[in-house]
Amino acid sequence: SKKDIKLMEFVSQQIATAIERKQAEERLKFLSLYDYLTKLPNRVLFYDRMRQEIAYAKREQKKFALMFLDLDNFKEVNDKFGHDIGDQILQGVARRFSNLLRKTDTICRLGGDEFIILLPRLTQSKENAVDVARKILSSLNEPFLFKNNKILHITTSIGIALYPDDGEEEEVLIKSADKAMYLAKKEGPNNYHWAEF
Repeated sequence: SKKDIKLMEFVSQQIATAIERKQAEERLKFLSLYDYLTKLPNRVLFYDRMRQEIAYAKREQKKFALMFLDLDNFKEVNDKFGHDIGDQILQGVARRFSNLLRKTDTICRLGGDEFIILLPRLTQSKENAVDVARKILSSLNEPFLFKNNKILHITTSIGIALYPDDGEEEEVLIKSADKAMYLAKKEGPNNYHWAEF
């Protein structure tokens, strides 16, 4: 009957609206926790994971490492080749870094060309952190290729801080790693440096 058809139409309309709303909510949730360009966790999610790790490390008397990364001369790449190429490099770099990390590690894009990595539960904190830093530096040895056969090389500078040695609160730790990153930049591109306390 016509009545049944009308009812079916109404019900399917309601279902479609509900699905759309759910998708919109998922999308908003994603955007609130992840960086739109690289799909990496953003600052909000990163701080949350870091707070959890601090609580765990404090309770279990464990160490973890924090890395602050900044791409070298990225502004020049943007100025010379445009933001589209710059964005593609950020996406490529994010992919390469992510591929090196364990499931338990968290990498976040802080904004611009700054990344931050949380390396929890390290068995030998210093050796493990250096190992990751070296892998990251060598992951950028391969140039980035673009459609018109443009080849671009990019390097990064890394600062490493350890919990609790270089700070017991998230802000202090991040500042320590950030300072160490500037020391790495001073010593030359494609370098890592430990926090100095």
